Amino acid sequence: MSFGAVAGITLAIALVLVMGVGLMSYVSSLVKNAYQIKVELRADVESAIARMEGEMDRRGKALRKELGDDAGRLRENVQQDNERRIKAIDEQLQKTLRDLTDAGRADKAAMQSTLVDLQRRMKSLETDVAAIKEDLSRRAALGRAMRDKDRTDRHDDDHDEVPTPTAALSAAPQTTAPPPAAQARPAPLPATSGDGQRLEYGEL
Repeated sequence: MSFGAVAGITLAIALVLVMGVGLMSYVSSLVKNAYQIKVELRADVESAIARMEGEMDRRGKALRKELGDDAGRLRENVQQDNERRIKAIDEQLQKTLRDLTDAGRADKAAMQSTLVDLQRRMKSLETDVAAIKEDLSRRAALGRAMRDKDRTDRHDDDHDEVPTPTAALSAAPQTTAPPPAAQARPAPLPATSGDGQRLEYGEL
């Protein structure tokens, strides 16, 4: 073979080798770049996830803090409202108790006054009844004494006036002796008053 053919073949082989080495270098660089891109993407994804987690934690903390503040304010408002209602109820109960106490005192005073008035009337009635009983006893004793005296006088008159037969024939007709004096009737009792009540007793 000639020198030119050998040189051409050698040059062609060298060119193929250079192209193969270049292709291999290019492919390796592509693989290297793809790996770097993959690493960078993973790092970016991980950093994004970390940022999202941090943001979510921060927002969660802010929300928990806000909810805690709202719950505290709501608790304070409920407590204040309960205290206000309890105070209003206590004031109403105290007012009702005072009204009931005043009403009870007034009723008690009225009942005591009524009881005192009734006791006074009872004492006055007892006094009037005792006086009436005493007067009735005195009048009954007086009536019995007068009846006994009348019977005694009538009995004495019967013994003194015994007529004889001759005296009865010779005596002129005489008028019949008047009957003994009627028993004196006691005067009616005066009206006795006791707390607006009048008690009148008639004859025995």
